[in-house]
Amino acid sequence: MTRHFTFLVNPASGGGAAPQAVIPVARLLREAGARVEVTYSPGPHAVRELLEAAQSRGDVVVSVGGDGMLSSLVDRVRLPKKLQYPYAAVRSLASYQPGRYRVSVDGVDQEYAAATVVIANSAYYGKGMKIAPAAVIDDGVLDVVVIEAASRLELLRSLPTVYDGTHVNRPEVTVLRGKRVELRGDARNPIPLGGDGEALGVLPGLDSEPAVVEIQPGALCVIAGSP
Repeated sequence: MTRHFTFLVNPASGGGAAPQAVIPVARLLREAGARVEVTYSPGPHAVRELLEAAQSRGDVVVSVGGDGMLSSLVDRVRLPKKLQYPYAAVRSLASYQPGRYRVSVDGVDQEYAAATVVIANSAYYGKGMKIAPAAVIDDGVLDVVVIEAASRLELLRSLPTVYDGTHVNRPEVTVLRGKRVELRGDARNPIPLGGDGEALGVLPGLDSEPAVVEIQPGALCVIAGSP
């Protein structure tokens, strides 16, 4: 059976040495009867399409470049859907740094050294993570889950408890409830801000105007019925 290879090359890697490194390897493979396609990546945004095309052909994908090239490829391989969120959580913990958060709930300010702060209107997110077990969509209040700073090992150990909601019983977890939440935070690097899986930029700093999440009861009219 003839093997097929797709080389994805970062032409700038190694001071421009990567393309030259490909030539003898590709020649040897072709002489051995393999089909070899060499593609020079135009940038990280194009990697997904190139990788998907290679995978659809059943090719062996060869990364030619540095750590950035390899990382961009690995990020685009996935995984079974049920493993994507746990993988992302573990991956983010590997580089996590705690931040200093100022959380205001209905006008009451509190500060935390925390790993993350979640503002929830329902119990679940992330493919079954019961992040805010007491949250109810139509109760008119938000649940704010503050996971205070801990070691990476402790956070990894506690990760499974997020799936049954028992993490809220841990001493490093605080749950606040209210109708209006203001949030600011500072860390070594900018703190990512997201909403329902969508990136929304970065969290305002402690000396900036806060990000605000507020309940607006009855803002939408929803017609619900059984199938």
